[in-house]
Amino acid sequence: MRYDIDNGISLCRKCHVDFHTQFGFKKNDGEQILEYLSEVSADPWYAGETFD
Repeated sequence: MRYDIDNGISLCRKCHVDFHTQFGFKKNDGEQILEYLSEVSADPWYAGETFD
């Protein structure tokens, strides 16, 4: 399913690194991403980056 276009989510670089720091790189699943996103911010459009 790695190359299935319907099986993905876009994260900014910082969030991508943070996610894998917390959950590792193998056998990641939807429950992990939902847990991560619930911890990051109440605003789903906040990507952890600033626009200076």
